[in-house]
Amino acid sequence: MFETTVTLTRDIVSEYQSAFLKKGRFQKMVIIYAVVVALFAAYVLLSPQKGGMRYLLLLAPVLLGWFVYKKVSNLASQEYMRYVSANNGEDLSVVYTIDETGINGVSGAQGNSMAFTYDQMTRVVETENLYVVFLKTHMVIPLAKAGFTKGTPEECKAWIESKIGV
Repeated sequence: MFETTVTLTRDIVSEYQSAFLKKGRFQKMVIIYAVVVALFAAYVLLSPQKGGMRYLLLLAPVLLGWFVYKKVSNLASQEYMRYVSANNGEDLSVVYTIDETGINGVSGAQGNSMAFTYDQMTRVVETENLYVVFLKTHMVIPLAKAGFTKGTPEECKAWIESKIGV
């Protein structure tokens, strides 16, 4: 019914990682972390402690926040490098076929295959170049809008959403 090819370049991986982080549980974690840091900072600033210990206590959540930010900002780069190393140093191309049973993908020179049924999918998010299909397993399937060789991107999105009940 539909077919698209996506080449997992560094930019494409960053784009779908960004969609995943914005729409997933990560966003809720960031909000909770910000509230906890604000409460901790207010506690430290209002506490009767004086001098250097007060500033050290204030520095702890800032350093923890920086560590979390650096870890998350490297996720896309690490994932991209895994794809490249698994594909003999080249960007990895995946051909996705969308039909009655779900989404099937064939990737790389070795022809590794994957299959996803509609009951595994939760929603479709549109980015600039992709439709990102979210799975219940906290994974995503990036479908390149420009890579469609069968059907149109808009029809494909509508098809998937009808199958998953969105």
